[in-house]
Amino acid sequence: MSCIESLAVEHPRQRFQAHVLRALLASGVACWSQVAIAQPYPSKAVRIIVPTTPGGSLDLVARLVSRKLAESWTQGVVVDNRAGAGGVIGSDLIAKAAPDGYTIGFIASQFTVSAGVYTKLPYDSVRDFTPVTPLASVAWVLVANPALPARSVKELIALAKQRPGQINYASTGNGGATHLAVELLKSMAGINMTHIPYKGTAPAVNDLVGGQVELIITGLAAMMPHIKAGRLRMLGTVGSTRSSVVPDLPTVGETVPGYEYNNWFGVLAPRGTSGAMVALLRENITRAMQAGDVKPMLLAQSIEPMDASAAQFGEMIRQEIIRYTALAKKIGVSVD
Repeated sequence: MSCIESLAVEHPRQRFQAHVLRALLASGVACWSQVAIAQPYPSKAVRIIVPTTPGGSLDLVARLVSRKLAESWTQGVVVDNRAGAGGVIGSDLIAKAAPDGYTIGFIASQFTVSAGVYTKLPYDSVRDFTPVTPLASVAWVLVANPALPARSVKELIALAKQRPGQINYASTGNGGATHLAVELLKSMAGINMTHIPYKGTAPAVNDLVGGQVELIITGLAAMMPHIKAGRLRMLGTVGSTRSSVVPDLPTVGETVPGYEYNNWFGVLAPRGTSGAMVALLRENITRAMQAGDVKPMLLAQSIEPMDASAAQFGEMIRQEIIRYTALAKKIGVSVD
């Protein structure tokens, strides 16, 4: 029996006083809880996990956005690069973080590719995350060594049918985005080309320029110096729509109806993050992406801000996982 209850048994008046005291105590606890909940966010540093190495396009976006967030929040925002295993290492850290808004992740479309090709992941790619917002689309392009006698996607397909298996294409590794983007084209166009995997973009592009391989699908920004110098030739962009960076260049889908590989960046939070926190994060991150000193820097790198709701972003992730899982199964690609 509590002290209050022991008082209440002695006299009706004392019982009434005990009820009043109990109500006052309960009210005080409620008020204190409301004060605690109403503490301004963020009240400490926010960590942004980036599952890639420093220096890439996703890392650039994370650092530009983190700088703007720190200015408006007056709290530190730390970019934490956790590369490895096709983004799985960093994604696992996001999934296992507390759902309090103090750890979020900036991911790329490799997240959905990994969900399709990895036979086992330490997390569920849909269930263990809360979509916050897409960040941007990133222009990717199909480029060829100029020695390849094809100046368009149509000519490439005709050539590949004449020379089945004789055209070599580079990727940055088995089961990666650059691999599946070409495999999707092969599947939809009914052609056969030989895959040559590399350990990263730099060696793949070096061999492409040198003529050891003929094709690659990768980021436009990194290819532009080679394109301008005449060392590489663009055949088409691979997104669902033409890029504003090279608006006169057709998409691959204009020749192969239905083909698209949309490379994007987005924000995920751990499962259980509240709707109010998601809305707050989305509002602040979107404002940072649209800032007058950020957007031009992104566009210069062929990165175009996207606008979609958290629900739309989540549905896009689910549909891409279904698509890449089916593709990986069809072409027999898997990563343990």
